[in-house]
Amino acid sequence: MELQDEATFGLSAEQKLSITKSKGIALQREILKIGY
Repeated sequence: MELQDEATFGLSAEQKLSITKSKGIALQREILKIGY
C-alpha cells in the first residue's frame, strides 16, 4: 500500500481515516499523520 498526503483509507468500507503529511517535531523530517 502506498500512502499519500490528503488520501484516506480504512479497514472497512465505512471507515475513512485521513492521511496528512507534515514536518515532524521529534524526528526533524516529514512524517505522515493518520487521523481518526
